Amino acid sequence: MDAPDSLLAPGTVLASLDGLCPDSATIVERVDGTRRVSVLILRDVLGVRAFLNLCPHARWPLETFDGRVLFSDDGHLMCAAHGAVFDPLTGACRGGPGLGHGLMVIPVDVRDDGTVVIAGPMH
Repeated sequence: MDAPDSLLAPGTVLASLDGLCPDSATIVERVDGTRRVSVLILRDVLGVRAFLNLCPHARWPLETFDGRVLFSDDGHLMCAAHGAVFDPLTGACRGGPGLGHGLMVIPVDVRDDGTVVIAGPMH
């Protein structure tokens, strides 16, 4: 599940703000032919953030097999495969396997109409 540039180009629509529950994580799949990329979007009081939904340690999506995104007791994102934990603000790895290799950040903007779009290149 690589991140093809054409699927995550600036201006690409990821979601509608109305479709993102407050204080939650949502997984959005982008598909173009046989290429697929998964994006994890967080919405909370600090705004909307997005990350490539791929644990840098296991190269596996963060969510459980039934689609749930796990959080630790202190609010960090957790990889369901091996338990790595990531800062929900920056994507930095805070513990577990892969320490030092954070999630890939996808910069997003929320347009006036509530559309969540990719704002620039991933980093």
